[in-house]
Amino acid sequence: MLAGALAEHTLSPLTRVLDICTGTGALALRVAQLGAGRVTVIEISRRAVLTARLNARLHGHTIRVLQGSLTVRDWATRSVVERTMPPSQPGARRW
Repeated sequence: MLAGALAEHTLSPLTRVLDICTGTGALALRVAQLGAGRVTVIEISRRAVLTARLNARLHGHTIRVLQGSLTVRDWATRSVVERTMPPSQPGARRW
């Protein structure tokens, strides 16, 4: 659902994306495929970090994968697209 919504946005080599709690890195891979110039992901789980790195390599994308919590201080970007979980039910209130 969210990956499909990302395709509706224009991403360029100037686009910088930050994916928090990336898991396997699937959404980071999607924005890289759509043309985002710089993709950074943060994940607390060591296994998920290794998986995201492997997925990026297997798909031929350069994605910066950081292990840590939301206290990681590497926010040197001008524009950030944060991944948020969509409402679980249709019509639910958005944050």
